[in-house]
Amino acid sequence: REARRDLVASRARQTGEPHRAIHARINQATHARSVAGATSSQLEKGNRLLQREIERRR
Repeated sequence: REARRDLVASRARQTGEPHRAIHARINQATHARSVAGATSSQLEKGNRLLQREIERRR
């Protein structure tokens, strides 16, 4: 969850997209209701998605 927070913050800095919107988009993509309620598998998948987005933007 801490890694997710850091990745979301990085993505928000890159794009100006609100943290809330990034979390919602990633949760929807991983079928998680929330970060707090996500399984470790859902968190890992979401973190990989965010990492790819961040790397593509560079």
